[in-house]
Amino acid sequence: MKVLLWCAALALAVLPVQAADFPKTVTVKVGSDVGTSNDRAARLLASYIGRYLPGSPQVAVENVPGASGARLAHQMVVTEPKDGAVVALVPTDLVRSHLVDPSILDFDPSTLEWVGGLIAPVQLCVTSKQAPIRIADLGDEDTK
Repeated sequence: MKVLLWCAALALAVLPVQAADFPKTVTVKVGSDVGTSNDRAARLLASYIGRYLPGSPQVAVENVPGASGARLAHQMVVTEPKDGAVVALVPTDLVRSHLVDPSILDFDPSTLEWVGGLIAPVQLCVTSKQAPIRIADLGDEDTK
């Protein structure tokens, strides 16, 4: 379901583009290695997204691992075409890292167009049974 919503969001973002003007091939680039959750999400997206874009282009997936997605994001800002031919899946941590310490990246990730996300991040905090912390109050009454 999330993939279809993401496809719809991307299709709406390019709605004003005529099919003749849209690239014949779209590359979905992934800022991680083959087999990771981002890679699997990109391949799932690639299997659906072509039919929702103008002209129903062919869709290919390319992995660009390196620097936790920063290498791919840098490519998107500096070298990739701005015509919709390349879509990138980069970790959301990249943006958060830049907000905390702008010197981490040599570009501003806010210059990218953010469409949405395919994977809901899961964050887990654990502690030893011997620690004085028992259960964090997460607002869920069932955990108390």
